[in-house]
Parts: sequence; structure tokens; C-alpha cells
Amino acid sequence: MPIGIIAALSAEARSLSARPINLNQLTELEHGDLLWQCGMGAERARQAARSLLDAGATALLSWGTAGGLDPALRPGDVVLPVTVVPSAGVGLAVDAAWHMRLCRCLAGYNINTGLLIQSPRVMAEPADKAELFQNTGAVAVDMESAAIAQVCNDSNKPFMVVRAIADPAGRSIPAAVVKAMDVNGRVSLSALGLAAIGRPQLLTALLQLHKDSRAAYATLSRIARLTGTGMAR
Repeated sequence: MPIGIIAALSAEARSLSARPINLNQLTELEHGDLLWQCGMGAERARQAARSLLDAGATALLSWGTAGGLDPALRPGDVVLPVTVVPSAGVGLAVDAAWHMRLCRCLAGYNINTGLLIQSPRVMAEPADKAELFQNTGAVAVDMESAAIAQVCNDSNKPFMVVRAIADPAGRSIPAAVVKAMDVNGRVSLSALGLAAIGRPQLLTALLQLHKDSRAAYATLSRIARLTGTGMAR
């Protein structure tokens, strides 16, 4: 019985398979599980979740990176939340037995099981992350997991989240980067090049963001290898 895995970004999806992966198309992974790379945002994730259930997935996994809100989290740290919440609304629990098996499987990692909150936009500024952390107690933020959880809740299907921290609480994402980013998370180099003229600090920020993201993607690749087919389902 296949699980359905939803990844917003192309780099997140590539951590699961070397097979060609196209935006908004079903990809069958090596062991029979189903992958859908949907692009960023709640509505795209919601549509992907419904498509995977229609394709026969018996459970859904939200897979990818997250922004850190808890200052203790570092790039590459693992967030396996017990509960996810939309930007406003009631929290939704992951599947308890699945969560327990994943935690046991990843016992050697620095795992945080705290609250994951969904945001309608990229949380780019440390001040905004600090305010969200203080007001909600959430340890990390993404843009898709709560939407996927709601589809599972409505369909009475098991749900799980695996997220690796890409940008920690104290790291800012320059506005030029956010503006140059497409729904796949890919950044237009030409747009960034223009923005970087006369701004050497932007290049420094980009190099740090790249380093942090690589740590997150490396963690996701290791988790995929450790958990194997079914992601410990």
C-alpha cells in the first residue's frame, strides 16, 4: 500500500529519488511509493494531497525543509512535529504510531517534535520569526504541511511530517532572493545579479543561505536512505 509524499521544491523532491521529477506530475518511486512535487504554498499542497489520494495513496507525508523559529535549531536539524497548525486555526495531529516509529528510526539525529506552523508567505526576517515563536510557541514554519494535514483529516487518512531546518531563526532571507524565487524555490540568477550590483553583502548572504540549504537537503537524503520504503510507515 503506497504512501504519497508531497514536496514543494524540486531540490526537496530530488532528495528522495534520482528519477526525473516534474512539477505537478505523479512520480512513482523505486519502492512503489508516490511522489508529487507541487511548488510552494498551501493551495498547491492541498491539490497535490487530493491528487495522491485519488492515485491510491493510503497515507500522506509532508516532506522538505522548514524555517527555524526556535533559536536552538540549526541548519540540518530534524523537525518531526506531533501537531501542525495553519496560520490561524486548530492544530492537527500526525499519526501517533507512525511518528513513534520514525523517531525510533532516527534516534541518532537531533530531533525536535515541537509545533510546526504554516505561513502564507516566506518568513524572511528574524524579527518576524521571533514574534511568531513568542506568540505561538511553534518551533518551525513551512507553507504546506497544515494544508496537507487538513486533507488527510477530512479523508480519514494517516498523516506525517518530516522537515529539515534550512534557514535558522536568526537568519534573514534578503528581499531580493524572495523576489527572484519561483514556486519551485529556484532563484533567477539574472535577477539576483542585477540586485547584487554594488551590494557585496547580498553575495555573502546568498553563500550562507546556500550552505544552510545544503545542510537541510543532506539531512533529507540521509533520512530517505535510513527509513527506506514507506518512510517507516
